Amino acid sequence: MDYGRHPIGFPQQFPGWGSQAGYFPAGQPGYANAQRPYEHYSAFGGRLAGLLPRRYSAPAMGHGRQAFPGQGMLNAQIPLVGRGAAGRDPMGPVKKQVGRVDEGHGHGFQEKGSKGSSVPGYKKIKSLTPGGMSEAVSLVSHVKTGIKRVEKIVRYDKDKKRRAIAELQTLGRVTRSANLNRMFEHWWDDTRSSVSFILEYCDQGSLSSMIDDMLERRRSFSEDFAWHTMIGVAKGLAFMHSGIGDPAHEPPVPGWNAIFHLDLKPCNIFFSSSGQRGRYPRVVIGDFGCSVSANDIGLGKEHPHRQPYGTPVWYPPEGHAKTRYGAETDIWQCGAIISVMCRRTKEPRHRHLESSNACGHGFGTSLSKTGSLVQRCCHRDYRRRPAANVIFKDSVSIAGRKGLDASSWR
Repeated sequence: MDYGRHPIGFPQQFPGWGSQAGYFPAGQPGYANAQRPYEHYSAFGGRLAGLLPRRYSAPAMGHGRQAFPGQGMLNAQIPLVGRGAAGRDPMGPVKKQVGRVDEGHGHGFQEKGSKGSSVPGYKKIKSLTPGGMSEAVSLVSHVKTGIKRVEKIVRYDKDKKRRAIAELQTLGRVTRSANLNRMFEHWWDDTRSSVSFILEYCDQGSLSSMIDDMLERRRSFSEDFAWHTMIGVAKGLAFMHSGIGDPAHEPPVPGWNAIFHLDLKPCNIFFSSSGQRGRYPRVVIGDFGCSVSANDIGLGKEHPHRQPYGTPVWYPPEGHAKTRYGAETDIWQCGAIISVMCRRTKEPRHRHLESSNACGHGFGTSLSKTGSLVQRCCHRDYRRRPAANVIFKDSVSIAGRKGLDASSWR
C-alpha cells in the first residue's frame, strides 16, 4: 500500500510472504504524482516504510470483475454440487447453469474440493483474520485460473443458518455496486453445518490495518483520502438503502427493499486496486453478516426497534437506547468511521463526534468542525442525518471546491 509523500523503492518483500511485491504507481516514471498520497507528516514526524496493510496484503487479483451468466438472478450463482447434503441449498430450486469465473474459464463444479478449501475448484493460500460471524477467512486461488479470492466460512446452528441465508440474500443483491464486496459463488454443506462464500479479494487491505500502520509510524491520513473514503462508503450505502447505482445522476428506485448493513467499522471497509480510478484504490464495503432488510423488519422477522446485530461500541445513540435502527444506523457509522480514521483511534468516542472538532486537528472545517458533514452524519437526532446519496453529492461538491483530487470519484 502506497501511503506516503516520498518515493520508496520497489519491488519490496512482503513480511511473511514468499515473493516480491508488484510495482506500484507512486515513485514510478510516468505518473504525475510520484508521492505517497494517503498521508502527511504528523507532529511526531516519522515516515512509512512502504508495507502493505497486514490484512489481505498480497498481489492484486489481476483479471478484474466479470459477471456470471444470469447475474442478478441469485439462483444463477448457486450451482448444485455433489450428492447428499453437501451442496444442497436452502434458497430453493437451483438452475443447472454453471457460472464461469472471470475470462470465461469454468471449472464444471465436479472436482473434489482442493486442499485447504471447502469449495471445489479452489485451493487455500493462507488464513486471514476472521471477523463478525465467520469462523474462518482464507485467501484462496482458483485452481484453473490462479485468480485470488477470499473464502469466508460460516458454521451455523438454527439461528445462525437464518443469518447465513440473510447474508447470502444480501450478497445476491449487491453485485451491481462496485463499492460493495461481490460474491462469486457459494457452497452449502449441511453435513458440516456450514456455508462457504467465495468473495472478491481486496488486495489493498482494510481501513483498520491502515489505521494501525499510521499509529505505528505516527502519521496521519491526508484530507483528500478521507474524502475519498467517505465518498466510496456513501456510494455503497446509496445502493444498499435506495438501489442507486450513480448517486450523482440517479433517483432512488421506487419500492426498493432497503438493506441495512448495521456493522460498518474500519475492519469492514476494504480497498482494491482492481477498478481503481485516479490516485486511490476503490473503496469496498464488506462483511454483510449483520445485514437486515426493510422487508424482514416489516414482516416481523427482525425486531422493529432493537438493533439485533452489530458491534455495540459502534451503535449510534438510538441503538444504545434500543429505540430504532436502520439506514440512520449506517449513516451514523459512516461519519464515525471518518472520525476514527482522522483521529487514528480504535473505536468512536461520542464526545468527539458531538464536539465542534469531530475529526481532530489538521482537517478542514467542512470535514471536522461544527456543522461539518461528519457531524451531520453523527447527529444525536437521527432525523437530522443526511441520506447516503446526499452525503455523496455534498462530499463531491465540497472536495471539488477545495481543489482535491476528484479523479477517483468520477
